[in-house]
Amino acid sequence: MDDHLRWIDVAGLDEIAEDRPLARTVGRTGVALLRRGDQVVAVLDRCPHMDFPLSQGRVHEGRLECSLHHWRFDVFEDPPDSVPPEARCVHVPVRVVEGRVLLGAPR
Repeated sequence: MDDHLRWIDVAGLDEIAEDRPLARTVGRTGVALLRRGDQVVAVLDRCPHMDFPLSQGRVHEGRLECSLHHWRFDVFEDPPDSVPPEARCVHVPVRVVEGRVLLGAPR
């Protein structure tokens, strides 16, 4: 349950392009928002490979591609067990309510 989260309005659904991440900052935390149709995901805005901002990347063939070393992450699906945790994007709780994108932050 999400009772331990407070939900922060960070963008309109229409502000997020399907081919480019949208950068947002919540408190001191950078987040990259990605969209596929009405589905939105949010990940920490840092590549697990070199800490480069993922918001400077692009979505290519349904995967988020870091623009520094071109690592690709399928952020819309759960990674297979073969992908080690240190090579995964860190997801942030997100929900869309009446066309607004809300991020979950600890209370």
